[in-house]
Amino acid sequence: MVMVTKRNGAQQEFDKGKITKSIVKAGGTQKEALAIAEILARRISVDIDSSQIRAMIIEELGENNKQLSHEYARYVKTIEKLAKQGDILEEIRTVIKGTATASIAGAGYRIYIEKPAEFPWAVIIDLLTRQDRVVAYRIDGRLVLDFSTKP
Repeated sequence: MVMVTKRNGAQQEFDKGKITKSIVKAGGTQKEALAIAEILARRISVDIDSSQIRAMIIEELGENNKQLSHEYARYVKTIEKLAKQGDILEEIRTVIKGTATASIAGAGYRIYIEKPAEFPWAVIIDLLTRQDRVVAYRIDGRLVLDFSTKP
């Protein structure tokens, strides 16, 4: 049983089905996706990082379908960006716990401040100074901060 180490450190068993699904989501045909999944299943015999698997998929796709290889690389970049955005959101939620709520809003984040007196302003101000756009406004008496991260 080959184990795959994910970006967050979690491990799971190698799954050809996940490879197939990701290639199809990136624009590949089921036939192309199954062929690549089979090739990787034969090539991978030791525990591996998920980033290495993605690189192998791009390499295999590039041998037969340069356009799909490019699309898959773009798909992976988008997925990684969303994962990073989720990690940042969890970090924000940890800092503001009990004083506000936070959510992803487009390419950035939205914080609804429930308890301004208890809110960790110093930490959030440090975070906001590293953003390329910050907007503050009130909704139903609550202060709302919208911000997006620098690329």
